[in-house]
Amino acid sequence: MLLIPRNALSKVPSLLATLVICRCVALSAGSDTTVAIDPQSGDLRVSYSEYGAARSFLVSLTNHVAPQIEESTENRDGRFVYAYKVANAPSAKQFICNVWVVVNPDIHLLSVEAPNLWGHDPVIPTSINPRASTYLDPPGLLVRWSPKYGQLHEASSGSILPGLQQGPFVVSSDARPGFVRGFFASYVDRYEDDPIFSAPADVWREAEPYLNGIRQGSVLSMVVGPSFPPSLGPSDVAVLLLKQIRQLVEVRQLSTDSPFLNDVEQFLTPLSENSVPLATARAFHSPGTRTESDLASVLQINFHSALHK
Repeated sequence: MLLIPRNALSKVPSLLATLVICRCVALSAGSDTTVAIDPQSGDLRVSYSEYGAARSFLVSLTNHVAPQIEESTENRDGRFVYAYKVANAPSAKQFICNVWVVVNPDIHLLSVEAPNLWGHDPVIPTSINPRASTYLDPPGLLVRWSPKYGQLHEASSGSILPGLQQGPFVVSSDARPGFVRGFFASYVDRYEDDPIFSAPADVWREAEPYLNGIRQGSVLSMVVGPSFPPSLGPSDVAVLLLKQIRQLVEVRQLSTDSPFLNDVEQFLTPLSENSVPLATARAFHSPGTRTESDLASVLQINFHSALHK
């Protein structure tokens, strides 16, 4: 187990903000083990019995953030520039110091830029990042931004405290826009005497995804980003965009009750089946939410000729 002195990590730059927590214990807990989100605190409640004694404690998580994303897409002669401004709502309980975007592995990223006081890691496949390879599915290319240095809980470090905004976070690609996964998280100091480190091995296995995994330890928000390589035709784009719409519904960024979404699906479904020529156009209801407006923009860029005939 890695031993960390108290008050050390909050002073260290971004490398330790992605520290993978390790421990080695060979014990087993009883059948009454519970590892679940506590409904009052939102943290991880760990309960188990060991040698006849009941144990129960909370483990602080890093997903008490409330990201609000403003995205813009600019087409520079086939080079699409995606820029994100990230705010943290005043109601958030933690600062944001980790921002990830995951794109499909066949996407060609041309550049990545970070805002003032932040840096970015090299773009790597999720398969070689320990926080992503085990707990993030489907796989892809991982882009990560974090503050370069300073006390992460202070605004001077660049961390996005509740009520503040940071940006732009920028990626550019020859891929046309669709929707990609964005993850936003804070950071929590953990020490050698934290009770989770002395928990039995089977308890640790249940808790570890919340501590080491990007998905469970952050807030997911799908954002407009590089999705469709230039070689894809309209039918292939329609197939992939319908899948992305289903994901947006699953994470409640789109509603199946939306008249606008119903129009979009009626437009895309025949295209995905190659049963209607691309020149067929439809009159859409007006988008009613930010995500619906983003979807309208994605449609305009990918199916402009069909929508304006």
